[in-house]
Amino acid sequence: MDDLKLFSGTKANLQALIGTTRTFSDDIKMSFGLDKCATLSIVKGPPHNNPEVYADIHQLPPEEQYRYLEVCQDGRINHTQLKKEFQEKYKSRVTKLLNTLLSGGNLIKAISSWAVPVLTYSFGIVKWSVNDLDELDRLTRRLLTKFRHLHTNSSVIRLYLPRRRGGRGLLNIKNQCLNQEASLRRKLLTNRDPLITAVAREDAGYTPLSLGCELIPVDRQNQAYLPML
Repeated sequence: MDDLKLFSGTKANLQALIGTTRTFSDDIKMSFGLDKCATLSIVKGPPHNNPEVYADIHQLPPEEQYRYLEVCQDGRINHTQLKKEFQEKYKSRVTKLLNTLLSGGNLIKAISSWAVPVLTYSFGIVKWSVNDLDELDRLTRRLLTKFRHLHTNSSVIRLYLPRRRGGRGLLNIKNQCLNQEASLRRKLLTNRDPLITAVAREDAGYTPLSLGCELIPVDRQNQAYLPML
C-alpha cells in the first residue's frame, strides 16, 4: 500500500476515515510512517490554514508541497511551472544520453525508454498545448543536430517512422500526448460509475481531458482530438 489519500468534506468524517484505516492496518499488522503523513485543508479552492491535529498527523507546512508522479497535489496544479520543470528534466536526460557513446539505434531506444517517460507521466494531467508539444519535438531534433546525430537536411518524417519501415523509430511526443489523452478520455466516458459520470459532466475544460466538452479532430490519422470549448 502506497500513497494512500483520504478525502472528506467534514472534520468528523476525516476522523472516521482515519479510524477505519488504522483498524485495517492493525488487522494486517502494518504500521504507517506518521512522520511522512500530513493533512491538507482546502476551502473554496486554495489551501486553508488548519492547526488541528488528526490522529497525530500534522498539517502540511505552507512551504512544502506533496508530489505524486512529479505532479504537485496541493489543491491546484500550476501548469506553467510544471511544464517548465518537465521540459528541463526531459532536456537534461536527452543531453546525458547524447553525451554517451551509444549507437544510433540504441540512442533512440534510450531516449524513448528513459527520457520520454518523464513527460508521459504528465499527459492527461498537465495542460500541454499543441504548440508546447511541437516545441518539445523541435527541442529533441535540435539536440540531436547539436550532437551530430541528425543532419540539418534530414527528413523529419523518417526520424519518427518505425525502424521496420526504414525510419529511425523516435517517439513523436505530440502524438504520444494526444493519443494518451484520447485513450484516457474514452476510458472515462465509457465508465458507468455514477461518481465518474458526474465529474465528467462538470469537466468543462478544467482538466486536459475536458470530459464535458465536444471534441474537434487535430490529427485524423492518429485519431487524436482536442476539446472544443
